[in-house]
Amino acid sequence: MTAAFAGVPVTEVRMMDSELWGDHQYILDRPYAEIREALKVFLAARCQAQRDQAGALATSDCDLLETAEGLYLETGEAGGIWLHPQHDDPQRTVYAEAWSD
Repeated sequence: MTAAFAGVPVTEVRMMDSELWGDHQYILDRPYAEIREALKVFLAARCQAQRDQAGALATSDCDLLETAEGLYLETGEAGGIWLHPQHDDPQRTVYAEAWSD
C-alpha cells in the first residue's frame, strides 16, 4: 500500500526536528504545475475548516501567497506550509510544513 496526500501519491517523507525548528516534507509524485490548483483549493479548505472549529484560535486568513518558488500558507506566527516543485526533480512536488521558535 502506498501513502497519498489529497489523492496524490507520496514517494518520500522527510522529517527534520530540533528544539528550535521543524520541517516535515512530503514528496508528491506529480509535477507542481499539474497539481497546484487542486492542492491550493485543498489547503485553503482545510485551513478554513480548522478556523471554523469551535474555540479555534485563528492565526491565518487562509489566503495562500503565490511566489516565484510556489505557494505559501502562513499557519501561525512561527510557521507555515510551502508547496513548490522539487528542485532536483521537477516531476515531483514538495509539500512542507515548517515552524521555528
